[in-house]
Amino acid sequence: MTAEIVIMNKRGVAIAADSAVTAAVDGGVKIFPSANKVFTLSKYHPVGVMIYNSAEMLGIPWEVAVKTYREELGDKSFSHLEDYTIDFLRFLETHAGLFPEQVTKEFPKTEVRTLFVSIRETIFREIRNVLTHQSKLEINDPEELIDTIIEANYSRAKDMAVFEDNNGEAWSKETIKEIEKEYLGIITEIRDEVFQDTEILTSKQKRKLTDTAKLALTKAVGAAGYTGVVITGYGDSDYYPALSSFEVYGNIGGRVRFIWNKNKSIHVNDDTNAAIVPFAQSEMVKMFMEGIDPSYQLTINEAVSSSIRTTADVLVQNFSNEAKEEKDRLVDNIVGKVTKEISDTLSKEKWKHFIQPILSVLGSLPKTELASMAESLVNLTSMKRHISSVSETVGGPIDVALISKGDGFVWIKRKHYFDKDLNYHFFANYFR
Repeated sequence: MTAEIVIMNKRGVAIAADSAVTAAVDGGVKIFPSANKVFTLSKYHPVGVMIYNSAEMLGIPWEVAVKTYREELGDKSFSHLEDYTIDFLRFLETHAGLFPEQVTKEFPKTEVRTLFVSIRETIFREIRNVLTHQSKLEINDPEELIDTIIEANYSRAKDMAVFEDNNGEAWSKETIKEIEKEYLGIITEIRDEVFQDTEILTSKQKRKLTDTAKLALTKAVGAAGYTGVVITGYGDSDYYPALSSFEVYGNIGGRVRFIWNKNKSIHVNDDTNAAIVPFAQSEMVKMFMEGIDPSYQLTINEAVSSSIRTTADVLVQNFSNEAKEEKDRLVDNIVGKVTKEISDTLSKEKWKHFIQPILSVLGSLPKTELASMAESLVNLTSMKRHISSVSETVGGPIDVALISKGDGFVWIKRKHYFDKDLNYHFFANYFR
């Protein structure tokens, strides 16, 4: 994992990222504090890119993909920041040799197998929990238990967003049917391979597993992981900075599987003159902005909702003569209205006393202060991980860059794996 942030106002945009990367190795995981996650997308124009979550796509390091695109782009520019994003996605989909044919053929199999293995392990784990009286599902019948687990995975996959095209439109029904038809044989083969020693599966359960795998190929289930990509800066016609973000889930049938991160795609303008946008591990940034830890806020919400439901249930059961179904409906109605009113009130207070005052000052910050703030917020997350009992998945040197319309992409802090004084040729060749 990682901690990254983009801070923007009308003067420019600051980006900062830590250097920790988690790698799976035999017997566990290793954390290396030296990964590069911030890059210039163009050598000549004010555009940068950040990567979070997975450091590779189909076995190709994102650093290689970004720098290959940068060479192909040359001194070409676009009118708007979003045009760089669309062109970069086009490059990922069409660049010959970047993703070998054999690798792209194997990816759907990896996605399906990862999904099925995860479901299989969940089934076996819950069966063991039932036998040792540790299950929280309160289900003793094996078939019902398996039904519940398979249905939960199917429902989760069904609720995920369908992959999109460059225009932000979901894949068409024709495209989805084409992919499902093409990979049905592979899905069935892998399903039977993974569950071959699970003879208690019924035909209905096998069909549901197949349907879940179909969804995993065309929706953002992310069984085999994903990479978040953040592109920020200016197009030629952009006077204020913009941010474009999307998540990439590999490549299937020659199509890049991605979802636009619309709630984190921002234009600075007269209505939005400043923004703080965290990515990946963002709990400390949210606590700084909202005045409360997100996990603690969730606990409070659940406790309040539970208390309201208990109180409402007692009142309705004792003072209502309606049938049971009507009583349940009344309880749900009371809980919904009261919790919404509490949530709306708290949201207004957060905005008034925490978020709005910070954004009002942020809109006036000089460029150097933007960079300092970005670094500090990433460092805050790193410090929290360092002094807590969890793995230090955020850490290492913090790379900081500042992008402005007039000065372009400027590194404020940047780690090098080599001594700059011994490698003048590197900088001489950069613009060659």
